[in-house]
Amino acid sequence: MDTMYRMNLRLFDGGAAAGASAGGEGGGNATGSNTGVADQNKQPEKIVYGIQENDPPATDTAPAEENAQNDAQQTKSDPVDKGKAFEDMIKGDYKEQFDARVKQILDRRFKGQDELEKFKADSQEILDLMYAKYGVNDLKSLQKAVQEDDSYFSFAFVDEMPKLNTNNTEVADYLCKVCKEWIEKWNIDGIRFDVGNEISHSFIKRLHRELKQMKPDLFLLGEIWHDSIQWLQGDEYDSVMNYPFMESLNNFFINKNLDSKDFMYIMNRCYSLYMSQVNSVLFNFLDSHDVGRVYSRCDNIDNFFQQLVVLVTMPGTPCIYYGTEIAMDGKCGPYNRKPMPWEEIDCGKYDSIIEEVQSLIRIRKKYKALKGSEIQWKNTKGRFISYARLGDVTIEVYINAGEQQVPIDLPEQEIIFAHKYMNQRLLNGGALIIRRNVK
Repeated sequence: MDTMYRMNLRLFDGGAAAGASAGGEGGGNATGSNTGVADQNKQPEKIVYGIQENDPPATDTAPAEENAQNDAQQTKSDPVDKGKAFEDMIKGDYKEQFDARVKQILDRRFKGQDELEKFKADSQEILDLMYAKYGVNDLKSLQKAVQEDDSYFSFAFVDEMPKLNTNNTEVADYLCKVCKEWIEKWNIDGIRFDVGNEISHSFIKRLHRELKQMKPDLFLLGEIWHDSIQWLQGDEYDSVMNYPFMESLNNFFINKNLDSKDFMYIMNRCYSLYMSQVNSVLFNFLDSHDVGRVYSRCDNIDNFFQQLVVLVTMPGTPCIYYGTEIAMDGKCGPYNRKPMPWEEIDCGKYDSIIEEVQSLIRIRKKYKALKGSEIQWKNTKGRFISYARLGDVTIEVYINAGEQQVPIDLPEQEIIFAHKYMNQRLLNGGALIIRRNVK
């Protein structure tokens, strides 16, 4: 796969964006998991920037507000190029585009009082209307009032990220057009849908249907942190980011009270969530831009390699986040997103780590047994893990997560990867992969 495009648009499939506050019918659904089906036969209301076309102007009686209402009525009588308006929104150019200015949503966050004063000087009229609408005159209260403005939904209560109503045919058409252009112009191999569980099923189904007609092997990946079976029925996402896998692996190596039987149970749970066809393409990973890096979580190079061994020997599609190939550290953002230390890499500081990671990648690519679905558990005592992957050859994996050395007497020619294996003993923190020919 050469190109994956990350989709950062926040979408939802609500019947009405403004709900009771704007006089619309229904309340809208922030997750969009059910309303897409229920509202398919209902004519969607026209939404621009998440605000209903028929929103009434504010009804305050102050003279300034009366003038604003007159302006609003005049504005609403003018024809609106919604396609152009929506395109401007996608480009981020939507300041001062809101209905009648009274419903203007500030598309910036104030970093301090000085910034607020500067903005007030530049846009005094708009702020006067905001003060008249919300009845506040200090920074904190204004921010809170803007965030609680219920005339449109936003992701995580961030006013800069409005959710788009995919029940609106014009919105859905535009987004499909954008995705098709990515395929036509750049021949992308896949799209990652950020917060994929907050996009309606009906819209994902449409995208799947239309995009697969253009490129049947296009990979549609959803970022979902929990059980995702309802998105993996064959007509929506091809795969999801396997957070249960990452969390289970992380918990085992952090919680020393868990034993190898617990490890077997938590891994089996991960693969019992979905059908076999899905398990073979699950997007397995150890860290990402949204969680602390694996090396920082375990703070131990041995545990780091042990988790990498599990990653490349379990069913699914292993993914290595940039920097993990050198055991880069970094707890939660922004430190888990820091740039690669290219100068240190060029000087050879990480050569030994890179070589071990590369050897694991070669093993994964070489042996078909690792791409199957069958796991045979061999040991469930203490914190010594042992399992086998069966195929044209048998690949056996041994991980010593306990405190004591474990004797393992093996012919040297069968060993294809070894970390902390000496004199027929697997040391604490060690990992071993061997290959046995099928008789």
